[in-house]
Amino acid sequence: MWRDPVVEEVREAGAKLAKECGYDLHAFFEMLRRHQAEANWSVVSAEGLKKRKAEKTHVADSGM
Repeated sequence: MWRDPVVEEVREAGAKLAKECGYDLHAFFEMLRRHQAEANWSVVSAEGLKKRKAEKTHVADSGM
């Protein structure tokens, strides 16, 4: 059976992260939140995108 090297690499990375967190899902997401805060990444939510789209539509309708 053919194996995709990219899929294998992603699976290995996931297994390494899971092991680092002791296979604890809560610890895993806490680690992600910590890395996110340290890297100053933006979080995009579906709700936030809808709100942004509505605001842009409102501004376009107002003639601004």
